[in-house]
Amino acid sequence: MFSNTQRTYTSADDLSTLDYAAESEYQMFPGEEITIAKGYVSVIHHLASVLPQGVIQLNRTVAKIEWESCEECPVKLHFSDGSVVFADHVIVTVSLGVLKAGIESDDDGGLFSPPLPEFKSDAIKRLGYGVVNKLFVEVSERNFPSLQLVFDREDSDSRFVKIPWWMRRTATIAPIHSNSKFLLSWFAGKEAIELEKLTDEEIIDGVLTTISCLTGKQVKKDTDTKPPLVNGYVNGNDDEVLRITKVLKSKWGGDPLFRGSYSYVAVGSSGDDLDALAEPLPKINKKGGEGNCHDQTKVHELQVMFAGEATHRTHYSTTHGAYYSGLREANRLLKHYKCDF
Repeated sequence: MFSNTQRTYTSADDLSTLDYAAESEYQMFPGEEITIAKGYVSVIHHLASVLPQGVIQLNRTVAKIEWESCEECPVKLHFSDGSVVFADHVIVTVSLGVLKAGIESDDDGGLFSPPLPEFKSDAIKRLGYGVVNKLFVEVSERNFPSLQLVFDREDSDSRFVKIPWWMRRTATIAPIHSNSKFLLSWFAGKEAIELEKLTDEEIIDGVLTTISCLTGKQVKKDTDTKPPLVNGYVNGNDDEVLRITKVLKSKWGGDPLFRGSYSYVAVGSSGDDLDALAEPLPKINKKGGEGNCHDQTKVHELQVMFAGEATHRTHYSTTHGAYYSGLREANRLLKHYKCDF
């Protein structure tokens, strides 16, 4: 059970792929965990409220980032709709999964032109990145118990044969808070990917089968059928039957803008790779710079910068790690332009 919980914390499908020396650098954030009313979108709206109107452009997918130019605007962004934007600096905040996909393509089809330098692409390849999904189900009764699930992998008990394989490595089925009718389960790795493929009906069947087998509760799978009436009243026995009335799941693995959930430090990698991923391009040396420019002194600094949870050495895999990385890159630019606030 603890192993399965740790899989969702780290996004590693197999815990043996985690580098435990690097894991010791991870720092827990102090304070209690909270549920944000209306979700993370409320945080985004708050942060964006101080920006001028029209600055944020939505529904525009970046297809390629051209950098390492000596021109006045050294970075050229190509969008999937064919439009182009020139910039002095670009902060890339895409997920590690998108970066991995971006460097797997050839020079013409990759996300970056020219391709990222070896120190950067090697770090991207070595770091781990997995899929974690949440499943919410609304049930027909309150005060549902918090279930912690433990299965013997070799168990052939006939009571549990019907429980689908993707339910056997979730650690809990639990209400999101006391007296809630909404239950939450976390899935990682292969099970998380399978969850994305399942229909709502298949999910309902699997969850109810699991609950029935483990608790002995009566369950009803035809969620659209209302309880029968007896003399104008709901049948008391049927009213005690557990139903699932609504299903909601995340789909991080199949989302092309994420391709997974969050990063971990895999065996063969280290915290140094997180730092390498955070390093801006081009690398500037004491002699003036690196790049294709004939006059090295004209190389523009900080053309491509990187932020996101996978660029934070001690708070990777978290939202606050991503937030801190954004502050880091903003401060890097302020320092570059000698702005003091």
